[in-house]
Amino acid sequence: MGSLVLPNFLYKTKDESGNEKTFRVLWVDPGNIIAWVIDIEAKKGMPELVKISTLIESLLSGSAQVKTHDPWIRSIREGNISKSDKKVRNTAYAIISFILEKVKEPGIYTQSRRGSVVKEAAKEFKTSVVTIYTYLRRYWQRGMTENALLGDYSNCGRSKVIAIGPKKRGRPRNPALGRGINVDSDIKQMIQIAIDMKFKTRKNNQIRFAWKWFLVNFFPDYVYFVNGKKRIRIKEGAEVVSYFQFRYWFLKLRQAELVNIMISRQGRIKFELKNRALLSRSDFDVMGPGSRVQIDATVANVYIVSRYNRKWIIGRPVIYFVIDVYSRLVIGMYVGLEGPSWIAAANAIANCAEDKVEFCRKYGIEITSEDWPVKGLPQKIIGDRGEMEGKAVETLQKNLKVFIENTPSYRADLKGIIERRFRTTQEKVKPLIPGYVDPGQKERGGRDYRLDGVLDLYEFTQIMIHCVLEYNTNNYLQDYERDEFLVSNDIRPIPRELWNYGVKNVNGGLRYFPEEIVKLNLLPTATATVTRQGLKFKSMRYSCQRAIKENWFERSGMDGSWCVDISYDPRTLDFIYIRGKNGIDFEICELLEVEERYKNKTYDEIEYLQKYESLQQKIYEPEEVQSEIDFDMEIEDIVEGAKRKLPNTNELGSKSSRIKGIRENHRNEKEINRKEEVFDLRKDKNESCRVLVYSPEAEKQLYQTAENHELFRNKQKEKLNGK
Repeated sequence: MGSLVLPNFLYKTKDESGNEKTFRVLWVDPGNIIAWVIDIEAKKGMPELVKISTLIESLLSGSAQVKTHDPWIRSIREGNISKSDKKVRNTAYAIISFILEKVKEPGIYTQSRRGSVVKEAAKEFKTSVVTIYTYLRRYWQRGMTENALLGDYSNCGRSKVIAIGPKKRGRPRNPALGRGINVDSDIKQMIQIAIDMKFKTRKNNQIRFAWKWFLVNFFPDYVYFVNGKKRIRIKEGAEVVSYFQFRYWFLKLRQAELVNIMISRQGRIKFELKNRALLSRSDFDVMGPGSRVQIDATVANVYIVSRYNRKWIIGRPVIYFVIDVYSRLVIGMYVGLEGPSWIAAANAIANCAEDKVEFCRKYGIEITSEDWPVKGLPQKIIGDRGEMEGKAVETLQKNLKVFIENTPSYRADLKGIIERRFRTTQEKVKPLIPGYVDPGQKERGGRDYRLDGVLDLYEFTQIMIHCVLEYNTNNYLQDYERDEFLVSNDIRPIPRELWNYGVKNVNGGLRYFPEEIVKLNLLPTATATVTRQGLKFKSMRYSCQRAIKENWFERSGMDGSWCVDISYDPRTLDFIYIRGKNGIDFEICELLEVEERYKNKTYDEIEYLQKYESLQQKIYEPEEVQSEIDFDMEIEDIVEGAKRKLPNTNELGSKSSRIKGIRENHRNEKEINRKEEVFDLRKDKNESCRVLVYSPEAEKQLYQTAENHELFRNKQKEKLNGK
């Protein structure tokens, strides 16, 4: 139970007067005996010491309750913070960092060890003790993140610039060589130019060559000619910068850009291979589970098919793993079609804080919390440059205090743990999966392995989850170096066993945050359009309670459409989220029932389908245009034929006469058409229905029928004319 009490954990209780208070856990003893907490609303409060056993008893009895809503953890985009606010925040955080460097946890929470350091910081940063205590209190109360200090003001000092006078500085020269000159800011700039022009090149010039170029170009005395060739005479030795001065300032100025100079002279690839620092191994100095993790991506060596149409081969999926350095446990993963990017990395990081039981259930796999005992964010993430840089990463660092370290290019050795995990996983499933990429086995004229793919993205993800579960629970780490405590407690080097031991006895850096806050800070953002048909995003339509309640869709029909900021989860677009302005609230929007074909599909699959349909439409477009042209020409031919059948203008008669006869013409035309449109069920249309034999009676009946018909027509005309 003690492992459930993690740093940043919130719980509420009531004091003796019945007033409700909310406390934040600041630090937990590695032995799970004691913890330091603070009242997050106290005006003058400081950290208090509590027993974990007492706290757990209060939680079990109901006198204390877990608080899932954190009022101080906000999703604030770094780009939305003004420069002045950033300056104030950074100054306050510098003071906090100074104090935490002097006194580590848990000593900082005791007054006896904190007081002297606070006074020292006040003197160092030229501010008051009261101001520093305000910073500390807010830092602890608001989640111990940088953004907890936004809006606080303080001033810092300014370093003194020493002016260079006429007196020669440095070690005196031999009088015979002259007094020499001082190196001022202008000469420093000249030295920097000489370094850039003649030392930072692939020619690997020596420092002395750069110094000679420096003298010729900045300290010439006069020009002379030898055999018609131009020569430059430099000034006397006492009037120029000596080689030792040049070398001294060269070494001093280059310290800030030593790596850049070496890369410029050798090239980045050669520098990373031969001159990079090799001071440690990737798992050295790891405090415990969650204190440091590695994240990386690889393209799976297997071709998969579409869930929409099994005949479609959609390429190779991308796998992201997040591995804990201390225990080697896979604490997060992502499988999709999105290439290495922040969208994919964010899904893997969010999976670290996700309930693994529910996550596996989405893919039809039933586990218990003991099978994959991870739900929290790590303290530090080591990743590659590219996807782990940008505004989204800054937001993660400022709001959730998850620090990002980026390895240099061509330095896969700094993430050797996760690199090996990828190789092992792919080798393990290679014999079992059809469509596996094995270029070395393909012969000329042989079968294309891409045609053997049968798995879709959902099924391949199921396989990867099983790989992770099997690795976490059964993989014996042969190269893992156990410390004396692991050996004495007979802890086997199996990831899950190492993790469980570390959580109970070492603690580490895993921290709890509400899952919805984590996702808000990680989910990609976009805009959706409010229309009469619904809230449109990626050509899909959504609705939510707020939109219905406030009549958004009806208003868009009268006032026109508008856009709203949303976040979305690429793993399923059944829901999107409208972000609140305060960074905490959000509105859930659900996919409409008419968009059934997009249900339970990933962002990648939907985008693939839409691109496929768009491509098919473009392919068919020439045929459609040709059909329309043929249609137009057919209509034009009919119209031209009708024009040729018209009588001459002189034979048409006057306009009034033609218009006046429209009704009568219509009636006559209708009578003719009736004879042609009548339903005649005779098999032989030329055969008469009956045979008439001539007789006086038959002739009399025929005339009588004709007279009756003429009488009927006259009556009909009278009725039409209103008589």
